[in-house]
Amino acid sequence: MSGETFRRVQLHFDEHMNPQSDSTLSRDACTLRAMGIWPPRAVVPVIFLPGIMGTNLKSKSSGDAAWIPPNKLGEKLSEVSARKQQSPDQRQIQLTPEDCDVYDYQKAITVPETYMALDDKEAKARHWGELHAESYLQFLLTLENALNFPWVGLEESSPKPSDVWKGVFHPKGWKPQAPLTEAEFKSRMGKVYFPVFACGYNWLQDNADSAERLKERITEIESRLSTSSYFQYSNKVILVTHSMGGLVARKAVQDLGDKVLGVFHSVQPVTGAPAVYRRFRAGTEVDGLFDFSGAGAAVVLGWDAADVTCVLANAVGPLELLPTQDYPAEWLHITDGEKTIKMPAQGESPYKSIYSVSSTDKWWGMVTPELIDPANIYISKKPNMDIFKDHFLSLMNDAEEFHSSIQLNAHACTYANYGNDPSQRSFETVKWRTTQDIANCSESDILSATTTHKKLTGRVEVKIHEKRVSFYPDNKNEPGDGTVPAPSGKAVGKLTGIQEVFELTGFDHQHSYCDSVSQKTALYAITKIVQKLNIEADDECKNS
Repeated sequence: MSGETFRRVQLHFDEHMNPQSDSTLSRDACTLRAMGIWPPRAVVPVIFLPGIMGTNLKSKSSGDAAWIPPNKLGEKLSEVSARKQQSPDQRQIQLTPEDCDVYDYQKAITVPETYMALDDKEAKARHWGELHAESYLQFLLTLENALNFPWVGLEESSPKPSDVWKGVFHPKGWKPQAPLTEAEFKSRMGKVYFPVFACGYNWLQDNADSAERLKERITEIESRLSTSSYFQYSNKVILVTHSMGGLVARKAVQDLGDKVLGVFHSVQPVTGAPAVYRRFRAGTEVDGLFDFSGAGAAVVLGWDAADVTCVLANAVGPLELLPTQDYPAEWLHITDGEKTIKMPAQGESPYKSIYSVSSTDKWWGMVTPELIDPANIYISKKPNMDIFKDHFLSLMNDAEEFHSSIQLNAHACTYANYGNDPSQRSFETVKWRTTQDIANCSESDILSATTTHKKLTGRVEVKIHEKRVSFYPDNKNEPGDGTVPAPSGKAVGKLTGIQEVFELTGFDHQHSYCDSVSQKTALYAITKIVQKLNIEADDECKNS
């Protein structure tokens, strides 16, 4: 084909996932030829799972949108305005776990005609519309193109790896234990097709239920591929996760056996995040007076304790992000700068010592009972119910059971990255701080002090004997990714089956997959994972 000129045409797929390429006839004088590049027949689907709040949700009863994170500036301003006017009871009704379901918001998915790997129709068929577009769409496009069109100059005699792979072969900002070799790259890339699918989930519900949805999505993908006359399905998939999606995947792989070839996790809160406790008492954190974007996000996510509690206290999924038994002990502090009380003690259960204590029982308790059910959704069904003990603690038991079910277990071929960036401050600990001297007060007197006044933004005034003391929740000041503290992210290295972990800097939690270095660690991991696959001459695949 050397010497001829070509124009690349976009790849399409029919309902059976058979590839198609379209072009129009031209006059003989036009010598520019259309070139449709079709994928290899061997296929290993890559399934992406987003983090908490990264899936669009709708109401089952009304069909209306319940949660669609904004993507553009205008949408963000409108969302902030709408949430600012929303009362806690309205917020609870809109985000009731039992009434919410995944919303495939296809309006947000736009694939340019100049993008050759797939079209709008196929991206929507792969459920990309279930995910928050601003956080994930560009990564899905990058992943689809990099994995499936890894070579440039195919019309030449000596094609070369595309530019995105240069940073994988010659890493900067990350250092793999075993570099990706040219032989590994050539043995799989261009010989296996990796169609990228999405799997959103109702992040308000138990992650165990979301794991069931992932298994159903795999069955759906298999069903579509089984009707293809072109592809030869390997009976294997690769999972790529963000944040809480990693917990969902770790639960699902327990039942999927060797159907999963391998897993890549990014910024997974492996042992939880103390920020969840703080948000119950003070709302979503804002980094200072001039953090305008953070303030806007706080309005959307929950400005104060009332906005947060009415949703999170009724939702098992978010509760499963609280620090687990495996998180480092003594993460909750009460201090005046000199004297410090630390909880929970080494070996002490945070479920019993912290989460089971309400702010009515102790001033430092996590949940304020009267904020749980402002819409009377649950109390109306059981008027005599103790909303904290009978409802909230039941959900906390479910969260504890989920933590126990996964422990530090993971797929046998797992790769991961996490953030440990001093500039992305996170809550490794939560500190109740006072400017008053409490050195002469006993620990028991401080912990059992009587609440005289508390604010929904966190500040609380207590009475220790005859002394009035004011405490406030301190701001985050430890390294991480802005959401997951470094110890929780780093704990991914303790998971069974872990092959390699990359400690990274330079991105915030939500946008970890928007970072080019983070993307390259994912590409590296997928290429290493697929080495487990045998490829025969006829392009059929099987597990080695």
